[in-house]
Amino acid sequence: MKNAFKDNVKRIGCSAHYVNKVLEHAFTYNDIQCVAAQLLFRIVRSIVTKVRQCHKQSLLSTYLQNYCDTRFNGVYSMFDSFLKVYHELPTILGDEQKRSYLQIDHDDIELLCLYLKSFYDVIEKLSCKKTPTLHLVIPYKQFLINLLSLVDDTNQLTSPIKKCIGQQLKDYWIVDDVHYTATMLYSNLKSFNYTPQQKYHAENY
Repeated sequence: MKNAFKDNVKRIGCSAHYVNKVLEHAFTYNDIQCVAAQLLFRIVRSIVTKVRQCHKQSLLSTYLQNYCDTRFNGVYSMFDSFLKVYHELPTILGDEQKRSYLQIDHDDIELLCLYLKSFYDVIEKLSCKKTPTLHLVIPYKQFLINLLSLVDDTNQLTSPIKKCIGQQLKDYWIVDDVHYTATMLYSNLKSFNYTPQQKYHAENY
């Protein structure tokens, strides 16, 4: 940690942290035009919080995971755990929570989890402590951006959030020259087949 604050030290941001912050921003910040997704996030979080406070977790087949902004994949973990017990929840919810529950469409949650699962997988791989991951940053960044164009999504819930996340990945996930070097040196990725538009920059560098 001390070495990071020395002079003439090249500091490289944590890519897993960038991805996690993009998701946090998309679902919790007021300046994002993703009203439906953010409303769903608040409703689900409210129900999860209430269930955990009332100590009714033991009545469910799977424990509900609440969102935590200091934990990687907090958004996905909450939605995924909620989806797994979606049909069990009415039996343990109070009247107020049941009214909130009725606003949640199972298919919307399922579609959102399917999209967020890719981010979960990428964050897990980029935060691996046992193997180098610098060479994975550029391909994985492009993979997540491409998710927007790979699926023709007209869903009113997921379409805005995907566009928002796709744009933020381009703007806020910083790729440094060292990532280009690592990709060039890795035999399976040096051709930049997954990110051909980045090859020119890498070769010039």
